[in-house]
Amino acid sequence: MSARVFLGERLVGELRRYGDSVAFFPDIHYCDDPLRPVLGRAFEELELHHQRPVVNRDDPRQLPEFFRNLLPEGALRKLVEASANTTHEFAILVHLGENLPGNIFVRPTSADWEEELPAAPKVRSASASDPLRFSLAGVQLKTEVFADEDRVTLPLVGESGAWIAKFPSAVHAALPENEYGMLKWARACGLRVPDHRLVRVDQIEGLPQGFPREGQALCVRRFDRDGPRRIHQEDFSQVFSLQPEDKYRDELPNHLHYAAFAAVIERLCGSDDLTEYVQRLAFMVLSGNGDAHPKNWAFIYPSGVRPQLAPAYDLVSTLAYDVRLLALGIGGPEDPNHTPRVPIGSFDADGLRAIEAATGAIPGSIVQLARAFASVARMRFSELRAELPPLVRDELDEHLESVSFD
Repeated sequence: MSARVFLGERLVGELRRYGDSVAFFPDIHYCDDPLRPVLGRAFEELELHHQRPVVNRDDPRQLPEFFRNLLPEGALRKLVEASANTTHEFAILVHLGENLPGNIFVRPTSADWEEELPAAPKVRSASASDPLRFSLAGVQLKTEVFADEDRVTLPLVGESGAWIAKFPSAVHAALPENEYGMLKWARACGLRVPDHRLVRVDQIEGLPQGFPREGQALCVRRFDRDGPRRIHQEDFSQVFSLQPEDKYRDELPNHLHYAAFAAVIERLCGSDDLTEYVQRLAFMVLSGNGDAHPKNWAFIYPSGVRPQLAPAYDLVSTLAYDVRLLALGIGGPEDPNHTPRVPIGSFDADGLRAIEAATGAIPGSIVQLARAFASVARMRFSELRAELPPLVRDELDEHLESVSFD
């Protein structure tokens, strides 16, 4: 059982199942090309070689971590599994292989390859009536759509929508409205965010069974699509070779914290993106966001080679849902490997100094940058406050009284 992996039309390798293991075998021509486009930072750190297969570090029977993180999660995962008639991750990856995040395509090497799947239902053959042939990460139910001023519709099979529609949650009240307000606030503060708007769910045409039929949905423009052009991306779970389920674990790898993110961004993207990252951290604290886990940060590759920090996405004030701890530890000079998750409001000047230490920034520069941003953010909040859902507005009124980077 095998499938070829492409970046656009460039063959980069092959996924193969042999024995009880699954491995990614890099293509020899891709490996030998000094100007090759980047599939993922973790592969570059491994010094790819066509005779050195990449396997999942925790369980070689599973897809390598990079590819597992291409698959949908939560409610969308269940709908896709039902659509594909399988729970086998390799089969789901191929089922979605023409419309994965970024510029990746996964194509089977033979038409009957699914017959080799071990103890799993066969993959249903593609159908033009099947709308669930795309992958979007995250537990919130979402779908890709076409959106213009008058209509919001699902794309046909083989098409890729330029927007993502995120639907109401049965668990978290006013979730689309919450995220819309945070995106609007972030943009007003000068942060890079995708275009976004709220639409009534009953105005979205062609929704398949299992999707809500009322309330409001948040439409967000995809930053990995530019008309027919696909822009490669990878989230930080891929960058750090994490399992998808690791993002909500209390015990994370020792090297995974916000200071480590800063160091990687500075090394790979440069000082401008580091400035943007520090401002987003300040916004994370000010907005009470305890969901800024690795899958909610990403790189994009406009040139195919050098990464840039992707626009901010999945910005939610989790205080409204009583989530009050940071998603990750901060990192710091006292414990350079790891610090535990802490209350959101406790990320202060000491936390910012940990970012300075990790990046080699001029002492005091990142603290001053965050303080200046916070001053602007508070003013913008006062201007937008009345537009926020009451449960968000009330929590932030109290939270902002106690937050300080002094």
